[in-house]
Amino acid sequence: MSVEKYPYHFYQTLILRTPIFSFKDYSLRNLKKKLKSKYFRESLLVASSTFYQQLEKIDFDLSKLDEKQLLTVKKYYNRINYRPVPFGLFTATTAVKWGNEQKIVIPLQTIHLQNSFEKEFKTVEAIKESIDIKKHRYRKNPSLYKVGMELRYLATYFNEETQSLDFNISSIQAIDVVEQLLEYCKKKLSLYELIAYLTVNQVLSTEEAELLVHDLINLQVLVDDLIPNISGEPFLQRVLKQINNDDQQSVNKSFTVYNVAKSLDVELGIRKYIQNSADVYVNVSGTAIEGSLNIAYQKSVSEALNCLFKISCQVPANDSMDGFFQLFEKKFGTQMVPLLYALDPQTGISYHNLAQHTEDNILLKDVYWPADEKDRAAFPWTKVHQLLLEKWNTPIVNAGTKKQVIKLTENDLKRLDYPKDEDALPPSISVVFRVAGKKILIENVGGITATSLTGRFTPFDDNIKLHAATIAQKEVALNPGVIFAEIVHVCNLHTANINRREHLYPYEIPVLTESTLDDEHQILLSDLWLYIAGRQIILYSKNHGKRVIPRLSSAFTYSRNNLAVFQFLCDFQYQNMHTGFKLDLSQLFPNLKHYPRIEFQDTILSPETWQLDSSEFKDLIDAPQSEFFIIFKKIKKQLRFPQWIALTANDRQLVYNLNNTDEILFFFQTIKTQKEIIVKEFIYPDDDYSLCVNGEQKPLLNQFVAALYRDKNIYEAHVLPDSGSPGISRTIAPGQEWLYFKLYCHPSQVPELIGECLRRNQVVWFIRISRG
Repeated sequence: MSVEKYPYHFYQTLILRTPIFSFKDYSLRNLKKKLKSKYFRESLLVASSTFYQQLEKIDFDLSKLDEKQLLTVKKYYNRINYRPVPFGLFTATTAVKWGNEQKIVIPLQTIHLQNSFEKEFKTVEAIKESIDIKKHRYRKNPSLYKVGMELRYLATYFNEETQSLDFNISSIQAIDVVEQLLEYCKKKLSLYELIAYLTVNQVLSTEEAELLVHDLINLQVLVDDLIPNISGEPFLQRVLKQINNDDQQSVNKSFTVYNVAKSLDVELGIRKYIQNSADVYVNVSGTAIEGSLNIAYQKSVSEALNCLFKISCQVPANDSMDGFFQLFEKKFGTQMVPLLYALDPQTGISYHNLAQHTEDNILLKDVYWPADEKDRAAFPWTKVHQLLLEKWNTPIVNAGTKKQVIKLTENDLKRLDYPKDEDALPPSISVVFRVAGKKILIENVGGITATSLTGRFTPFDDNIKLHAATIAQKEVALNPGVIFAEIVHVCNLHTANINRREHLYPYEIPVLTESTLDDEHQILLSDLWLYIAGRQIILYSKNHGKRVIPRLSSAFTYSRNNLAVFQFLCDFQYQNMHTGFKLDLSQLFPNLKHYPRIEFQDTILSPETWQLDSSEFKDLIDAPQSEFFIIFKKIKKQLRFPQWIALTANDRQLVYNLNNTDEILFFFQTIKTQKEIIVKEFIYPDDDYSLCVNGEQKPLLNQFVAALYRDKNIYEAHVLPDSGSPGISRTIAPGQEWLYFKLYCHPSQVPELIGECLRRNQVVWFIRISRG
């Protein structure tokens, strides 16, 4: 892929994430002193109030900690020095610019303290109990759809055990009086207005009308206006405003602390606000008073992306929409079908089998089902596999470290074809990278939109909010024929903290969640339809007469959610798009113990990685103290560990210096109970590193999140297909038109069977066939 064909451009703003403490100050021998730091203590309080209280009882005396408590303190201490991923008071997030400077100085940091979403949710539930129901306003459940003589809808239930919201498909009989009330109740109405409508228009008595309305509310056919919202105005603040409550004690608390990084021994005063760490959500934003990231790094990042695009596009993407497309085409053909009807497990396609009954899962959980050979994925051997395997067998040996490295060159990339369909590349992407010495380490690349890594910071950082809004506005401007709509949904009270975000796109799709946009800019589930155009499924809003492109401006792992329609909308973003550009050898060549580093020019595309099990370290378990380090040295040599390593699991990472005996013990204490152990080389900064410093001019580890965009229309407008004469419905639910059965029975039972059928149905046609 030539530079001329490179399709992306950098936004001027990027996000810098840093640990609060300098890696230069990290030493386990300083742990006793560090535990006296007021800032570190309050960081522990925010991370876990229970653990903080245990430490408080022993006056933070390191010598009184048991082995487990000591290990926990070490992990937190390591994280606050080395891990830049946002976590409470341990890290800071700063909006910076591309420029010409060589150093970024961040002396000022702001603490943002909010009620946790869990606390807000439970506060509102208590408020609802104390409010007269007559003060509520109601509208019909936006997920309602009709199947035969039933009205089906999605209902929500709070699970106390998991602190999450569970969902199921419920139904009621579709009777005229209910359907007419729901047609009337498109907008929010008071209890009085609902009852008045029934008594005036449906000739019900007041008592009958009240009973019907209360039943519909209890069944969630009618929903109130106090359900949670995840975007825009904070949930609790909105509710208190709605009910005209002047009690500001429950409204989000926030305060600002300046010069935190300049004097990390200050007491922030957070303790008085926190009884339980689950009640608060804390973030730190930084302010860069001088400096920028040198624009020269854009060339290195761009060249790395050129390489990654060409490599990743050779490997077939795992598009979860492919299977759905085939099933939809088989079942509905060219018909235009309501989204909820299409996802209904009886009338449509059970998406990812999420409609399976929990009871079935429990009964069958211990049963082994051998995989059908036809369901096993074929091993996709590609030109990339061939190239990397050849380079793997003839690696370059680093002169300094004596390490084997796969170094890719421009000539290597010429062997790979650039993807024919450039429109399969998304309108914007994120690149997460670290400037590590003289190299740039690419940590992650891709996504369907660059807003996914910025959304969570928009409620408390105006600079990042502006950056995220710019990304969204660019997508909208370049694709004028479609509607971009944010998917807003609350499923878990804990993860809702990082899902809270400002409005970025002009429209929202509320999924069993309130939207604070006006009604005109809300696209209800009941307004969404599906149909096939070419080799893709189109999501369409009938009310707006436009194709809809859903967006989730959150890094939330939505696949953990069991609500089919939410998962579908999130997956739908990725339809026919190539969005994963990270190079991971363990995905291409699974189940190996060791993977070498991969470089392209001055960038590290993939660090050296080990995937180990506990057996590698079994000799250390019962090793005499006098021989422990000797045995570890042998293991280190055998595995070819470098001096600096990172123990990695999901978004957690701990860094160890294996030339330090204290840290070797710390490493072993961490892994000795683990069955699977993933170790990566850690690129420790050079001695003269000063790219990013705090107010004391001490260096901080960096992690940058750059956003890039394509200056091109990606999503074409779609006109509603010409329906002509009504299509033939392929699925007829009970109560709809005709229902056909082929029955086999003994001849003596035929009269009884037909007689019963005639008695229960208005019209029955039958053909009796006798087979000898």
